[in-house]
Amino acid sequence: MDLWQLIGSYRANILQLVQEVSGALGEGVKSRSRLFRELDREMARYMDAMESVIHPALARDPPTRSYVADLEQEHEEIRHHFAELGAVKAKDSREWTRRFRALAFALEHYFSLQEHGAFTVARSTLETQAEALRKAFQREQIASLQAQRWHVPMGMVPARYGIPTGAALGTVVGVLALAIAATAWRFRPDADRGAPGRGAGGEEPWEVKHRSQENRAFREAHSAWLQ
Repeated sequence: MDLWQLIGSYRANILQLVQEVSGALGEGVKSRSRLFRELDREMARYMDAMESVIHPALARDPPTRSYVADLEQEHEEIRHHFAELGAVKAKDSREWTRRFRALAFALEHYFSLQEHGAFTVARSTLETQAEALRKAFQREQIASLQAQRWHVPMGMVPARYGIPTGAALGTVVGVLALAIAATAWRFRPDADRGAPGRGAGGEEPWEVKHRSQENRAFREAHSAWLQ
């Protein structure tokens, strides 16, 4: 699957969710409220990945540069639609349904502007960058999902930088193990490791001095025998 097919698959998923929201009734997993929240998250991830990966590439290329401002204006309007609809609790009302149709129209217009405008030109001008952009776009999508699941900022998610989650977790576990070992050593009993100001066996300074004096006196008293 190349870059444009990947983007197309995300768009198809979003439009499918639009249809499901339109036809949803009642409560439960397939309620309109739940499906709308899912659509909101999917569209937010899509636009964020566009702004992080695709738009900068379009802006660097003269033939597609002029499209970026229009696309970002579309993003602003779509986010406004989502914010207004999300603030309404009664999502089964006629008014909400009418306003949701306006959002659906805005999404279709936005996708059409992409497909028949910027992307038509970019398919040829960005051909040499397409594979790198595909990987970056996919990383952004995965990182966004992980950030949402782990409740952390996207900048802290390893997938955003192409680092496998397993490797990142292994590194974290290793660092934690070292930290725990260092803490355990620090708080070992003084007699086990010798506290500051004590001898190797844990004696107080006066005990070391007294033992040294006793040894010296013994050597002087038995110097002849020792020789």
